Amino acid sequence: MTDSSAPHALHASVAAIFEQAQTSLANHRKNCVALYKIHAGAGSRASSSKKPSAPADQTVFVATFIDMVARVLVVKKGPPTVERTLKFIAHYVRFINEKTQEDKAKAAENDPTQSISARSVEDEETLASVFVSALLEWIIQGFVAKNKVVRFQTVHLVAEMVMYLGEVDEETYTSLRENLIERATCDKESSIRAQAVSALSRLISSEDPNDVEEGEKSILEVVLEIVVYDPAPDVRRAALLHLPLTGATLPTILTRTRDDDPLLRKLVYSSVFQPHLEHPRLLSIAQREQLVQTGLGDREPAVRVAAAKLVYTWFELVLADPARADDALPWDGDDGGIMAALIAFLNLFDVVGPGEAIAVDAVLSLLTTRPDLFDVVTFSNDYWESLTPESTVLARTFLEHCLSESREERLESASLPVVTAFAFTLQAAYNRLLAVLEDAEVARALAGEDPENDMDDDAEEELAKREVIIGELLRMAVKLDYGDEIGRRKVYTVTRAMLAHPQLPPGLIARALDVMKEILPTERELIRVVVEIIVDLREPEDGDVFEGDTTAADTTHSTLPRERSLRRAKTRDDMTTEEAIRADMTDMRCLEVCISMMLRCSYGDSRRLLPVRLASSAAGNALAWSGAGGGERGLASGRTVPRADLVSEREAGTVLRGGKRGIIGWLVMVPTAELVYEREAEKAERPGRALRGLQERVYRVVGAGLRRADGGIGVRARVGGSQRGWVASARLRDGRGGGCRARVGAATTSSERDDVVDLEGDGVIARVVEALYRRVVEEDATLQHN
Repeated sequence: MTDSSAPHALHASVAAIFEQAQTSLANHRKNCVALYKIHAGAGSRASSSKKPSAPADQTVFVATFIDMVARVLVVKKGPPTVERTLKFIAHYVRFINEKTQEDKAKAAENDPTQSISARSVEDEETLASVFVSALLEWIIQGFVAKNKVVRFQTVHLVAEMVMYLGEVDEETYTSLRENLIERATCDKESSIRAQAVSALSRLISSEDPNDVEEGEKSILEVVLEIVVYDPAPDVRRAALLHLPLTGATLPTILTRTRDDDPLLRKLVYSSVFQPHLEHPRLLSIAQREQLVQTGLGDREPAVRVAAAKLVYTWFELVLADPARADDALPWDGDDGGIMAALIAFLNLFDVVGPGEAIAVDAVLSLLTTRPDLFDVVTFSNDYWESLTPESTVLARTFLEHCLSESREERLESASLPVVTAFAFTLQAAYNRLLAVLEDAEVARALAGEDPENDMDDDAEEELAKREVIIGELLRMAVKLDYGDEIGRRKVYTVTRAMLAHPQLPPGLIARALDVMKEILPTERELIRVVVEIIVDLREPEDGDVFEGDTTAADTTHSTLPRERSLRRAKTRDDMTTEEAIRADMTDMRCLEVCISMMLRCSYGDSRRLLPVRLASSAAGNALAWSGAGGGERGLASGRTVPRADLVSEREAGTVLRGGKRGIIGWLVMVPTAELVYEREAEKAERPGRALRGLQERVYRVVGAGLRRADGGIGVRARVGGSQRGWVASARLRDGRGGGCRARVGAATTSSERDDVVDLEGDGVIARVVEALYRRVVEEDATLQHN
């Protein structure tokens, strides 16, 4: 073959190989071998020949290869032949670098004195590096082409081959890095930015942060900004899928669980965490809870499914974790360690803190994803004798799941205790809580500390765990069947004893009252029991009572002995400092119980107002005394009582300064006034007529609680004028020169309604009338237009 015909033969051979490569991906390996033989032959001739034209043979091969590549870059994305050709080009770059590394390893095994092998390896390294550098330099020129097809295909080709470039010179690497960053951040075509991000992400591991110049962003920082701020979802998805899951990228990846693109949110779970997270414990508790809460609560079903699969993957990792055997539980008997694995799975979350609801959602997700786990759950006797926060959460979740799925028969097969046995379990848990409180008091007494000081960290943690256990048991108690009278009485006895204990953690008061409401037949009976508990709490052991107790006994039909309220009242001036502190804490506890009770009453029957007023007055001193922070707690309580959210903080402050009389109006007046209005509105043709009978009734109900105030309440109403409407006004004088008044109204025309609110001063009365006004506007608009 003549020298002039050699380039034509080389071109024909290379073209034939590219022709075969575009037909199928299966023959790429064979074609890479054939192409390498041609490439190596050209390189060997260049290195062995002494003719001046011979070194150009390798350059001819590179030029021929680039000519084949150029034919592909002008073709729009779509034809499969183009995609196969681009993959073949990347495959050959990978092949030539791997071939060089293999030959280098073989040469190292031979005698280092064999200069022929060493020279052969050096030639191959030169062959690969020259080829790759020349190809990259030519491709990079297409990054700035005006034709967007060329820009896309060149960036796409680099994205395919960037992982297999091998060693390139620093100048070529710097040029590639800068041009990729420019395409990823500045190109107006989102498809090109996505390909540039894919290529750029693969360079993250090869970049040394120390080599980045001061003031210049690293590749990782650029990609992290793109995954958050790029306006195109496909670009953000490309950045997310190619980001490594490390401690530096984890916070940013977690923020993408709230991305506005549903597919990207799904990819966070299915394509990032599920395949790449080795164990959930590599995440912090807060990060695990954020993933589960956001994923299972997503509005898109596909995202919820992906999150559920991730949760199940975590459970499988926990089930197969050999380290779990070191934390053996004091009970056994479950199938294949499933129960123990469920407890270990719950340990991934902070069930003692705010993560309890998230942990429950995760368990419910497991039971839904794997229904067979539901049939494995069983509770042995040892299980109930060694309760932990995690085990009680699991039991409560299982109970509620059975009831929601109408699978009550599973409760019996799972060995859930009957009501009587459950009551003894609740009693045992309560006794352990009391033991923790007593141990903490003894420890502080031996240390000579003030009993009011906080516990040490260990005691506080143990108390929190016991509180969670009892809280979960109380939530279970609400769901039980109380057909067993013996069990019902036992649960009632234990729960009432809890509420009557002055050191019961405040978080358990509402749970205990939920159980009481479920057990007791009527709300009136619930109120009666709560009043008895409040009187018990405020009755000292030495027989003295605090000022204000007689008010409670005078207005109730309680079964408590009458003589308890007739004992000598001790004023606050007669108390020692310790007695005053104890009285303040008792009043605060009474206020907590009273508020929780009122939140569970519907106010549907006016006959309940008398015992409600009793409970309110029993808690009144919590606001009259500021030493225990009663004002702040009263403000918070008022904002949680039904319909009391109508009162602003400024007006609530005025009520608090009113002391005991204020709390009565605060807790009783608003629901009472609205109740009276509802009853009167049924009989009236117009809203104004309903207000006319309000004065006497409001004064009779509220005036009893405000009987020490000089003055009274006046409410009047009228209907008339050129525009039909109504106006109501009220005024309260408290005997100390202070007071408040309010004027509210609604006027209507044929085309629009003009609502008027004119409040002067502060206080409960103003908001009582405004509450009536709101109901008139919302519920009786039709009557106003008549």
